[in-house]
Amino acid sequence: MLVNVLKSVDGYYSDRAVKLMEYTAVVESDRGHHLTQLGGGPGLGIMGVEPNTMDDIFFRYLARVSNFDRKECILRACCMHSPCKDALLYNMAFNILTARTKYWMVPHPLPNDIIGIAEYHEKFYNGGRRNHKGSGLTDQGLGILKYAASIHI
Repeated sequence: MLVNVLKSVDGYYSDRAVKLMEYTAVVESDRGHHLTQLGGGPGLGIMGVEPNTMDDIFFRYLARVSNFDRKECILRACCMHSPCKDALLYNMAFNILTARTKYWMVPHPLPNDIIGIAEYHEKFYNGGRRNHKGSGLTDQGLGILKYAASIHI
């Protein structure tokens, strides 16, 4: 499903993008077990997209004239007319494409190795908010990397 969803928007699919999105799903939804953020946080869906992030993406970034076609393409791919918070939870394609757009906004190339993916996710998706040790990875983060490697990320 992930590959088909990413291919539905021009420029969103690549092998690196698939790996990054797989890693994001592993981290943000505790290996796919939670569709709402643990501890009562605002993250929703398999990618843990926050409603404020969705608003920023759709009502600021994609609202620009230069991005209008991308916004319409995303909504069309998700069978939607307009973005809404509830869709982050019940429309997996919308959740994935919103998360991918968050990464699309970053003016740096996608990484190609698992440590780079973990650091890229931490810096650009979570804003570097997690507790860092050494390379920026906690013991939990290293466990996630091992799991991610086991599913061929």
